[in-house]
Amino acid sequence: MERPFAVFKERYGMRRLRFFNLATNRTQCILAACAYNLRTMIGVLYPPDERRT
Repeated sequence: MERPFAVFKERYGMRRLRFFNLATNRTQCILAACAYNLRTMIGVLYPPDERRT
């Protein structure tokens, strides 16, 4: 359950939120969650071929 938060911090630079506006911060978090879900879905739909390693 902690992996998404680690990805948000490391890959998306969300250690601290940039904006003072709550709506803008919320939008940024929602978009980061969508990006994380899309990356995860790609890994599930197209798993890496173990024979190529």
